[in-house]
Amino acid sequence: MTFDNAAEHNGWDKKEKLAHLRASLTGVPLELLWYAGEITYDHLVKKLMDRFEAVGMEHRYRNELRYRRRREGESLRELTQGIGRLMTLAYPGAGDSHIGQHIVMDSFLAALADHDLQVKVRDRDPDTLEEAVKLALRFETTTTAIESSAPSRQRAVRRVDEQSPDTQQVGTEISTAPRQAQTHPIHSPDERFGREPRNAAKWERDLSRREK
Repeated sequence: MTFDNAAEHNGWDKKEKLAHLRASLTGVPLELLWYAGEITYDHLVKKLMDRFEAVGMEHRYRNELRYRRRREGESLRELTQGIGRLMTLAYPGAGDSHIGQHIVMDSFLAALADHDLQVKVRDRDPDTLEEAVKLALRFETTTTAIESSAPSRQRAVRRVDEQSPDTQQVGTEISTAPRQAQTHPIHSPDERFGREPRNAAKWERDLSRREK
């Protein structure tokens, strides 16, 4: 026989139903009355339904929390809000406890789906979810900045490589110039016309007389 059936059978009005329902509560349901103050029968029934209908859903929310992963394009702040909401539904009232912080931090780090980022954050041993989020933001920002600067460096290297053949060609031309000069020595007039060459001193005297 349910409570409503008993109330109908005994002809209780709402005040009597409230009195009998309050007297029958024990354990966790009774805790709902500690800070309730003045309460009506309908209000008490609603509080009980809100509290204990959610109990059956806690297992589902815990599974969602365990398998939650960061979506494409989702920011770390958005991920944190989603993790916090599931934590509240999966573990009501446990969010501020030590074990609650441990659970929510593990869930957040697993949801990152980035092994390297997880390791970096865990190495800093954060005490709260907020600390873990700040560390993750810092490391992710640094990684993004490094990756964005890499294409610029690669373009600069390619430009140097593209210019290097011309530079090598110029260097080759310069280096071969002395050899070419050596293969074309200066000849005296006698050598050019097939006469037996005079010695250098006599050839210079003849040249100076002509200039005078």
